[in-house]
Amino acid sequence: MTDLLKQLQSLKTSSAQQASFLFDLKTSARIDKDIIFTLGINGLEELQQIDDTLLLFHSELFTESFANTHCFQETRSASVHSLILEELTKVTRLISPHFLNSACHKIIEFLIRFYQYHVVCMKEILYAFLPFHCSKFFIRLLQVLNLDHFWGFLGRHQHTGYVMQRMDVVKQCGHETKLLQGLMVTAEFSEIHLKFVVAVVIELVNLVSKLNENLMLVVMGFVNKLVSNKGDARIMGMCIVAHVGRKHVFSPQYLHGIIEDVLDTSGEVMEKEVFQFNLLVRLHVRSN
Repeated sequence: MTDLLKQLQSLKTSSAQQASFLFDLKTSARIDKDIIFTLGINGLEELQQIDDTLLLFHSELFTESFANTHCFQETRSASVHSLILEELTKVTRLISPHFLNSACHKIIEFLIRFYQYHVVCMKEILYAFLPFHCSKFFIRLLQVLNLDHFWGFLGRHQHTGYVMQRMDVVKQCGHETKLLQGLMVTAEFSEIHLKFVVAVVIELVNLVSKLNENLMLVVMGFVNKLVSNKGDARIMGMCIVAHVGRKHVFSPQYLHGIIEDVLDTSGEVMEKEVFQFNLLVRLHVRSN
């Protein structure tokens, strides 16, 4: 069964009960779709006031005619379902940095009611909002989702309502490299996501007794993307290299290239990279 067919089947089996992020089930059942639509539009307008990137954003999902036409999953064609999924993925990326803002909660409620967001985008939701794991809002979101085996490590928090620690994510990344790779994709979403992913990578590197080949490939692939950028992303990449260097001996050629990159940095950012530079020099001496 294809992923699309699985999602359509999940929609059919979940339609008997109306999920809600903001309300309990009884309250949610009493609120009609017109109110939820207005709530979602208000949420989008509120976020547009604080995030300029959303001012230019347009999606059919927030058009009243489209929303009302396609809110019933049973009447959607496979092509429409694919279009909705693509648009939901874009929306997730844009709103995820604002997850702690009540405006974002309004949008999530709207997406759940009209497009069964919690069913068709479970993976995207979890990756995008995982940086907010220690908030009560993330736990509430977890309780709306039907977690599969891959996300089973979140089940305890889903059932107990206890907030997560970042180390819970770090340990799971040690067991499941695909989780780490998925998080690395979200590093481009915002500065919040970038800092979270870098923290997870550094803590994982420090946690494991030995960096196996597969983990090294994943981590250094991420590092290479970071150091190819400018500013904080590059600094964070070099910081990861410094931590990896405590458990893995880099070739002199690799470290020499990194150090040259630091020396080429413009003066205004140079002070921020002095610490990383000193660490890299020590590693460079150690590898010779």
